[in-house]
Amino acid sequence: IDMSQTTMVDSTVLGTLLNFFLSENNRQLFTQEPPSIVCNNNDIKRVLRDIGFNQLFIVKEYDERLAEIWDEYT
Repeated sequence: IDMSQTTMVDSTVLGTLLNFFLSENNRQLFTQEPPSIVCNNNDIKRVLRDIGFNQLFIVKEYDERLAEIWDEYT
């Protein structure tokens, strides 16, 4: 999930992420590796960590797969 350009989150965003993770179809996909959230905003990363999203998602600042996609559009 690319949140690299995100500057703020609210309860709607957090609820959507949680529903994405908890949906039955997606949960089966994530049995081997949890989904990743790419975020370089320290405040947002702190919010995600404080509410425990780092236990459901891999939160990281960079993912080269996204860099490749963005390079195609720039």
